[in-house]
Amino acid sequence: MLALLPGSVKVGGMTYRISTADGIDEGCTAQVHFSKLLIRIDGELPLERIREGLLHELIHASLETWSQDRVGGAEEFVTAASFLLFAILTDNPGVADFILGRESA
Repeated sequence: MLALLPGSVKVGGMTYRISTADGIDEGCTAQVHFSKLLIRIDGELPLERIREGLLHELIHASLETWSQDRVGGAEEFVTAASFLLFAILTDNPGVADFILGRESA
């Protein structure tokens, strides 16, 4: 199933590479490196944790792109996140399919 992990994702006009890796920081399932435009995911995790980790890092990448300091209270955050996630999933249907478990074999 990891063969179906998307190789890249577009977030706010930036294309991040997605790779599996050993050596993710202790307690983390995935990491995003903004300056390298890279999302690394622990490939030893169960598939559902890999999917959730990817989505988690996409939220981080979205907020970095949009500028975290502009995110105010809870309602502003939810509004910002919903628009950003909608754009990511719309621009990258393969990523949405992977996160939702709808990959083509």
